[in-house]
Amino acid sequence: MQPGELSRKVPRAKQQLPLPRSGADARREVTWRRLMLNAKRLDCEKQFEQDQGRKNYPAAFLDYHNALWKRVEQQTPREVIDRLREAGFVLPDTPENQANISVALHEYMLWRAIFVAGMKAGEGFNPDHYRHFSQLAQVADRIDDDKVFRIAAQRRWNAKTAKVQEGRTQMERQTKYCLLISWVAGGLWCKASRAEQMVVLRKLWPTMPKYTPEAISTAQKRLGLRWPVT
Repeated sequence: MQPGELSRKVPRAKQQLPLPRSGADARREVTWRRLMLNAKRLDCEKQFEQDQGRKNYPAAFLDYHNALWKRVEQQTPREVIDRLREAGFVLPDTPENQANISVALHEYMLWRAIFVAGMKAGEGFNPDHYRHFSQLAQVADRIDDDKVFRIAAQRRWNAKTAKVQEGRTQMERQTKYCLLISWVAGGLWCKASRAEQMVVLRKLWPTMPKYTPEAISTAQKRLGLRWPVT
């Protein structure tokens, strides 16, 4: 990658996004939108804007972006992708509309993967979990993605009482979910130590169990997030 090309590929605050020309462009825009929503959810908007001024932010963004979409691809059933493509969006066939449709399809895939991760982490008893993801529930209904609704129904039990589900302890799933939301938007990627990350996580997620350096390290590595970012 040529000097400066990395920065051009990474959206930043107050930067007008170019019209997506490919699926890769659409995914970058969707990642950016999710980061903005996550920062707002965590009340970290000002800090997130400042973090984007760091010289290693573009590398952190792309690390997170790649890890996020690898997870999305793993978690999205083939039939859901097919239904999204066949959803029948009725818009004039223009480059701008095609770009908007591509963004909308990728946005749903990302929403779905993070929503399910939250349900598996025991967020089913948190009303805010549904509120944060409610804007795309109508798409699930439109494409008859009944599996995501079944997952939501099954996961509403208090998962915190279960020690192991699907080969992972509850704490591991909770830590992975919190890192998915907080790694870039909450500034964990640029903290100098695990101790600092633990302090930030406790502030951002006071209802989650006490984190350990080992739990954070394991979750970070399993998600494919690089730390420290150089």
